[in-house]
Amino acid sequence: MGAKQSRRRLEDEERDQMDESCDEIHLDGSGTDRSGSATASLISFSDSDAAVEALKDACKTGNVKQVESLIRSGINVNHKYVIGLTPLHFAAIHGQIAVAKLLRGAGADPMAETTDEDRLSPLRIAESEMNQELFDAVADDPPAKYQFQRRLIGPFIMTLFLLSNIAFWFFLILQYDAFDGATWCFPWSLVFAILFWVNLILVNLLDPGTVEDEDVEYIADLRALSKDEIEVFPVKNVTENERFTLHETGETFIWCRNCKFWKPQGISHCFECRRCFTRMDHHCFAVGNCIAVRNHRFFVIMMLSGMTAWTVAVISIFLELLPYNTSEDWWPVGANEVQLYLAAGWVATSSITILGVVLPFACFHTSALICNFTTKTCFGKRGLGKNGLQINDFTQMKEVHCMALQCRDPPDTCSESGGGSIRDLTMPEGRVP
Repeated sequence: MGAKQSRRRLEDEERDQMDESCDEIHLDGSGTDRSGSATASLISFSDSDAAVEALKDACKTGNVKQVESLIRSGINVNHKYVIGLTPLHFAAIHGQIAVAKLLRGAGADPMAETTDEDRLSPLRIAESEMNQELFDAVADDPPAKYQFQRRLIGPFIMTLFLLSNIAFWFFLILQYDAFDGATWCFPWSLVFAILFWVNLILVNLLDPGTVEDEDVEYIADLRALSKDEIEVFPVKNVTENERFTLHETGETFIWCRNCKFWKPQGISHCFECRRCFTRMDHHCFAVGNCIAVRNHRFFVIMMLSGMTAWTVAVISIFLELLPYNTSEDWWPVGANEVQLYLAAGWVATSSITILGVVLPFACFHTSALICNFTTKTCFGKRGLGKNGLQINDFTQMKEVHCMALQCRDPPDTCSESGGGSIRDLTMPEGRVP
């Protein structure tokens, strides 16, 4: 059974099994009950069962004010009705785009499946309608909550991790005389630790390389060229993005459904930041920002300097452990031996982490600055392309290492401006309506 037929059957099943005790709260779009008595469009509900039934009816009829009121009252927007239907299911079935946006903004799950044999989700129902605007309303992620905290929690954890290692190093030095000789590393570790924090701040505060509408507006003119000059690859369904290729250069351009503009190769959309970035590598929760063309260099310096500060401290303790090379030095375990085990354990775990995780990661991103790849191009669907791995030419080097710096938007505005916000869809020419 197709998705369209299945989703219409959902309402029939739900209607057959509906609790008769909720009949009295069924509303039509004008705010009157089925008996014809007038009632306010905004109703204050004390009974939770009545509230969830009112939410269902409001989703069916597109009563936006009623839905807003119920959401503000704290109602569960993922409430399960008969056969697993949710409010978002009803909004999708009845094509209520404005209601779907409200529900998604309140955290409604677009992947919630029904419990019947068809296991339909709101997203699949919206896709079956072949309505781009409805599909985007259901599929589009709402702005991330707690944006300020999401920006700072990663850098805070990284700072806490580095400080804990420094504190443990000081503990060994100050508590045990055996490690007095390790103090030579302190100036070096301090310099690299400061360099780490400076670059961590830069990576977090700098705009990664946001693509504005005016940067790519020329592509709309290319899309308007004749079929002899471009090859258009039409979408098969609303989940795909349209793309076209320019015959003269072979360059392919893709429509970004979130930012609502055409983008060339080398520009990718971040669903966490809700924007497109030039030469985007990945979104890094550890630094609270995307890594792209403007801050990738500082990201690499941050990793290298942090790794160096940590490594120097580990080496200083390791050198102090070398003279203790007999079994009598380590056994039986007494007060003096405990310090050796603590130091050896810290050196071992730090060495494994540095050599197994930090060093490969730092080398990969250092190579990415020198060569023509990012994490997305290396491990993404398109790969490195037909030319493979190449050293960046002078223009690419200048872009990666010398691009002008620009601060990112404050947390309260980053998801409201630029691409990716929940707004009405303007489909490009040639899209499937």
